[in-house]
Amino acid sequence: MKAFYASLDLGCSSLVTQQLQHMAIGATATQKGGRVTYYLTESLETLVHQTFLRLKLKEMMPIDGLIFFRMQQFLYGGGFDYAFLGEILDRGIEVHFAREGFSLYTPADLETAFPVIHTTELLQTSDIGAALQSLFGTDFRMALPRADHWDAQPPR
Repeated sequence: MKAFYASLDLGCSSLVTQQLQHMAIGATATQKGGRVTYYLTESLETLVHQTFLRLKLKEMMPIDGLIFFRMQQFLYGGGFDYAFLGEILDRGIEVHFAREGFSLYTPADLETAFPVIHTTELLQTSDIGAALQSLFGTDFRMALPRADHWDAQPPR
């Protein structure tokens, strides 16, 4: 059985309670063949740089993956923190996003998933026109791809 650390999202706790976040993350852990062995939450002071998670990664016991409540947790610093996500994947740690139903297993998955992550980043900055322009080369009101339909395949 896989062991996961889970990161709750303090930034959306007024919209989604920690109890609901626990439920979504727990369901993701079960779906991925494991269980959550440790929950962590950033404070308002550490949220932007994910300071607590970075410190925990230095001292943590071997785990199979991290489950974040949502991708937005990598956007609090202004832009998506590809470097930090890449560091996690380089260590052989799977990354799952419960809300989006989105998973990354290897550093190569980060490059493959760039369109989905970048679209999420554009949408989070409330620039739907730029998101559509980036995806389709025009601002037509076309259906955006949903991240919950993309899941990298775990290495065999």
